[in-house]
Amino acid sequence: VSQNICRMHWNGERQPHKGILCTKVLIFQGANPIFDVGSLSYIFDEAEIHLNRIMPHTVQEWHFHEKIDENILITKGKLLCKYVDCNGIEKSCYAVKNDIVRVHHSIHTFENDTDEITEFVVFRFVPDGTDKREMIKTDKKVVKHDH
Repeated sequence: VSQNICRMHWNGERQPHKGILCTKVLIFQGANPIFDVGSLSYIFDEAEIHLNRIMPHTVQEWHFHEKIDENILITKGKLLCKYVDCNGIEKSCYAVKNDIVRVHHSIHTFENDTDEITEFVVFRFVPDGTDKREMIKTDKKVVKHDH
């Protein structure tokens, strides 16, 4: 069940950091007393995007996702990302503004161990296992439009 959380660097490289890859994106679904889901929450046929905040000195419950892929972009503050690796060992790393956290199917939790509110955007979608990178990179058709 457990996979490593990943840190994505802005240059697109995936670089392991003690089994973790962290980026600057943060996304959560649902309301939890320690999470303040912002007024902007969008759910589509195959994806969800919402703004979220975690209050100072709070922690989310441990959980994992069977079917969805969850990616989090940190927009303000610092977030402690904890997960259980494939050997059952608890690991952690911090994500800060402009980092993206991709949790895969890991058992994970997030904690704000600071005195400030942490804000982030959560991107959740249901992957089908198809590599769509080329489509994503090339799906732009330029059109001539006269005003």
